[in-house]
Amino acid sequence: MSPLKQQELLETAYHSVTNLNELIEKTMLLVELKAGLRDLRLMSSRLESIVRQSIDDVTPQALERDIDIQLDAADVSAIHADRALLGRVVVTLLENAIRFSPASESVRVCVGEAGANVCLTVQDRGKGIEPDILPSLFEGLVTTDSLHHRDGQGLNLAIASQIMRRHGGRIEVESQVGAGSMFTLRLPVEPA
Repeated sequence: MSPLKQQELLETAYHSVTNLNELIEKTMLLVELKAGLRDLRLMSSRLESIVRQSIDDVTPQALERDIDIQLDAADVSAIHADRALLGRVVVTLLENAIRFSPASESVRVCVGEAGANVCLTVQDRGKGIEPDILPSLFEGLVTTDSLHHRDGQGLNLAIASQIMRRHGGRIEVESQVGAGSMFTLRLPVEPA
């Protein structure tokens, strides 16, 4: 076997092991969150700060696809949050919006307040999600939507949903095929 072929096989094996390890880690996190075994490190936080850090984290991916991330952030109340876990949710939504938006498009991100909730919306102009997929979108390990679950078996959105539940909040989605999707996070305002 040639050295070039050996190198190709090693790279394929490495890629497969890395993907399997990531899948195992995601599955373990999802199980821990569902079972209440994952402790949250709650602290007074500003959602805008978490969102700005998350945008910084995904900027290289956005630049690769010439995606402009537009942030509209109002001055909102503090929330009680595990910054790392909530940041993971925001990054998931941003990465999905970047991945499914046409190149050279924009992703709109809004932080605001509605009643007793601080809200975040992430809106893309991608292909949208088929209506029959929406009810199971946050369940994980769903294989009926191969376009949206090609890499992670839908675990990222399932993890995001569990993180939101653990924060006393929720995640919602509106989508229209051919017009894009809008994900909304709702988190309770920090108690006085």
